[in-house]
Amino acid sequence: MVRVRHDDWLTLGLAALAETGPEALTIDALCQRAQRTKGSFYHHFETIDAYRQELAEFWRKRDTEAIIAATSEPRDATKNLDALNHLTSHLDMNIEQGLRRLGATDRAVAEVIRTVDRRRIGHLVKLYIATGDFAPESAELLAQVTYAAFVGFQVIAPEMKPEVSQRAYLKFIGMVRRD
Repeated sequence: MVRVRHDDWLTLGLAALAETGPEALTIDALCQRAQRTKGSFYHHFETIDAYRQELAEFWRKRDTEAIIAATSEPRDATKNLDALNHLTSHLDMNIEQGLRRLGATDRAVAEVIRTVDRRRIGHLVKLYIATGDFAPESAELLAQVTYAAFVGFQVIAPEMKPEVSQRAYLKFIGMVRRD
């Protein structure tokens, strides 16, 4: 039998969250999904609350920090924006939605989500300014609107295909270029 490592529990939790939502994040449900005992879970996590906070941090590192790092290359800012659009359009919106629903009842998860939102918007501001197309104030506003659309699409069109999302973003950014 293959051992379930710490990060395997977290990956399993993101999958459960995407498929079922926050209600899938109980010790019993996770152990059943992993086909492991509660002892295995407790070997890695002190409590379910600690697990949920680590899960949110795992998501933050994977779906925010890694993407920011990949789109902070010392190259043309427009290419970084294109790369950001490509990478974010392939994120699992069900995970994003599930974490936001979990954050509505879990204060620690909500704080991670607020951190993610600030980091993502801040990164967009830097990229918009770096293009030379936007003054800082306009870049800030544009970043907020762009991010609001990203989060909004999770609610109104979670089934949107990545290529459609990419085209919508490119059309939108083309409409607002040249401050």
